[in-house]
Amino acid sequence: MGSGSLDFTGLKIPRDYLYEMEEQKRVVRRILSESIPNEMRLSFSEIIEEGVRNRRSDVYRKACKKFQKITAVYAMFFKHSAFREEQEYRFIFNKKSPVQYREKDGFMIPYIQIKLTGKLLPIKEIMVAPKNHIDLARKGMEYMMAEKGYEAQVSLSNINLRY
Repeated sequence: MGSGSLDFTGLKIPRDYLYEMEEQKRVVRRILSESIPNEMRLSFSEIIEEGVRNRRSDVYRKACKKFQKITAVYAMFFKHSAFREEQEYRFIFNKKSPVQYREKDGFMIPYIQIKLTGKLLPIKEIMVAPKNHIDLARKGMEYMMAEKGYEAQVSLSNINLRY
């Protein structure tokens, strides 16, 4: 699971992405069969049987909330294997950070503004995501990186553009 991990309810959260579907399924099975039952001191079968008898049961609802909370964290680390080559970094902030919005292609995109020190980040390469006019996107990124003092290579993603 990558170069290290964080402990979360008895499971290890990867510091790197989980790209393989089978590995992602193993993690979800472990959450359902071990983590939640161990924490609740019930078997998975007992939790499910309780839910079958009464979907509003406190035991069943508590298990569902735990599952939702844990998988919300893991979802940030699950990616499709086609994106492995991007070697992306993702910054995750708590909900207390003020969310701002910008318009892009008719959609409102939420973002969190962060202040960076005057030091350059250790960026070696930037991969431009699939898009129309990808060459223009690359050129714009190259100009911006040069203006900011970076000597990072700007590459184009090999992933096909989806509609």
